[in-house]
Amino acid sequence: MRLVTGVQTCALPISQIVLYAYPESPFGQKLSQVLLLKQLPYSLVLVPRMPPRSELALLGVTYRRIPVLAIGNDVYLECAARASLR
Repeated sequence: MRLVTGVQTCALPISQIVLYAYPESPFGQKLSQVLLLKQLPYSLVLVPRMPPRSELALLGVTYRRIPVLAIGNDVYLECAARASLR
């Protein structure tokens, strides 16, 4: 796991998994555990608990709920879809 604080400016590989969450988010912690269980390497971007979240605005996401999972150019917002990734 790679922890990224603030805005990341470097280009990520297309297969890079990025989890946007705040530390107190139970769903963010759950999704982090799922990624660890599936042995998928990912980066964690810490976002503020309350909007505005400039990190998500860079993705073009106006969705208010956390966590958000980005894999390459795909952004997953629903908890069931994120957890079912292989």
